[in-house]
Order: sequence, then structure tokens, then C-alpha cells
Amino acid sequence: MCSLCVQVNLRDDPKVRSKILVDEFGWDKEVSKKIWAFGPDTLGPNLMCDITKGVQYLNEIKVGGGQGQDRGLKPCCG
Repeated sequence: MCSLCVQVNLRDDPKVRSKILVDEFGWDKEVSKKIWAFGPDTLGPNLMCDITKGVQYLNEIKVGGGQGQDRGLKPCCG
């Protein structure tokens, strides 16, 4: 597992998670506050972040986007 995954996850306080991402990994402060999902299974090394500006109704698709990422990252069962 990557060092980023060990230090932050979706269950962490957003302010604490943002501080770790900015200070230790060089993330932009605004992007670090807009993490939608980790995947697969909310624990993996893949992140979905909202980096859009001025897009309306984006929160309405937030849950579906995270679920889609999770489903897309899992191996297919034949």
C-alpha cells in the first residue's frame, strides 16, 4: 500500500486530511478539500477529486461518481 493511503482515508477529518496532503505530499489546498472517494472499497490508493470550478448540480452526482469509480476499479468476475 502506498504511503499516502497509510496516512489518509475518507473517514479522516477533512481538515486533518487536507493538512497532511498539503504539507507532506504537496497538494493544492483547495483540491485537498474536495476528495469525493477513495477506491477500491473506500480504502485503495485511487482518489476521485472535484477540481471543477463553477459547475452547477455537481453534488447531485457525487455519490454516483464515487460508486462508479469503486465499481470500475474492482476486477471483473467472469
